[in-house]
Amino acid sequence: MSSFQQNNSGANNECGCNLEEKLKEIEKLRKEVNRLNNVLEIRNNDIKATSKRCDNLRKECEDLKKMKKTPGEEDKLLVLEKNQMLEEKDNELYRLRKELHKKKYDVANFIPHHCKIVDKSRYFDGVVIRENITYSEKRRERNSTISSFNLLFSPTLGLIRAINKSGNKKTKLGKWYHFRVNDPRRKNNGGAPYTIDAATTKDPHRVRSLRGTEIIESQVVFLLHTTLDYGALYNEYFEDKCLNLILFSEALRLSIRNQLLFKHGEVKLSMKIKLREDYEELFRYDHTRPLFEVISVTVDNTFY
Repeated sequence: MSSFQQNNSGANNECGCNLEEKLKEIEKLRKEVNRLNNVLEIRNNDIKATSKRCDNLRKECEDLKKMKKTPGEEDKLLVLEKNQMLEEKDNELYRLRKELHKKKYDVANFIPHHCKIVDKSRYFDGVVIRENITYSEKRRERNSTISSFNLLFSPTLGLIRAINKSGNKKTKLGKWYHFRVNDPRRKNNGGAPYTIDAATTKDPHRVRSLRGTEIIESQVVFLLHTTLDYGALYNEYFEDKCLNLILFSEALRLSIRNQLLFKHGEVKLSMKIKLREDYEELFRYDHTRPLFEVISVTVDNTFY
C-alpha cells in the first residue's frame, strides 16, 4: 500500500511539472505572437506610407511628362516649383504678420472732418483737458447764463466744448464723461462752422477713466501703460485707442533703445503724456495730427 502511494505521488509530481512547463511555453508563445503582430502592424504602416509617397511621386512624374519638358530639366522644374510655393507661403506669412501688427498697434480712431454734422443720437466718451475757459464778451451778451466752458477731447470726435452755466458746472478737469452732442448746424458742407465752435456736449455723466490722469499745475497728465513693437522706437509717433496719435520724441526713443538688450519683439513701457503746445491750433489746422506728446517714459515689465 505504501509502495503504491509513493508511486502515485511521483506521478502527481511529474504531471505538475509538465503542466507548469506547458504554461510557461504557452506564455512564451503568446508573447511571440504579440511581438509578430506589432512587427506586422509597423510594417503595414510603413507600406502604407511608402505607397502614399510612391503615389505622390508618380503624380509628380505624370505632371512633368504632361508638361513635355526635355530630360534634365525635371529637377530644375521641381526646384522652381518649390521655390515658388515657398515664396507664396512667405508672402502669406508677411500678410498675416502685417494684419496682426495692424490689429495690435494701428488702433487710432478716425475723427470726422470739422465741418461734418455730428449725429445727435450717438454717444461719445471724452476727457476734460481744460476748464473754465472764458467766453468772449459778445457771446456772453447773447446768453448771460453762460459763464465759461470746459474743453473735452473725445477719441472719436476730437475737441468739443462743455458749457458751464452760472452755478452749474457739470464737468471736472481730468475726468472722463459719456455724452451726446448738441449740434445746431443744418448744412454739411465746407462753409459750415467747425465742430469745436458749433457743437457742445449734452447731458454728460461720469464714467470710469479710459486712461489714468493726474493734475499737475492745472494741466492734465495721462498715465499710459502700453506695449509697443520694437520697430515703433524708430517712429516719431505711435497710436493709442483712447488718445489716438501720440508724438514720441527721438531723444526719449533713443533712451529706451539704449536700455534694451534685445533689438526685436515687444517692449512694455510706462509713460506720462500731456497736451502739445498750441494743440487747439494744431487741431484746427489738421484734425488728424497728434495732439498729445510723451514727456517721460520707462521700461516696465511689471504690468500685464
